[in-house]
Amino acid sequence: MSRPAEMSKTDLLSTEVKAGIDKWVAKYPTERKSSAVMAALRLAQDANGGWLNQELIEAVALYLDMPPIA
Repeated sequence: MSRPAEMSKTDLLSTEVKAGIDKWVAKYPTERKSSAVMAALRLAQDANGGWLNQELIEAVALYLDMPPIA
């Protein structure tokens, strides 16, 4: 099943995951919010049954305004 075209990748992250990421981001200076990437990936992983797929990794990167890894 494919996602609708208008859906942003960050929509893959639940409201709870986004709130958790925001708490971690708040611990760092604004220009260093990518420092929360490991915690953000862990939150996404926990919400996804213990695993991460490429789409979730890209969603976290987009949410943190950082380039996704290849």
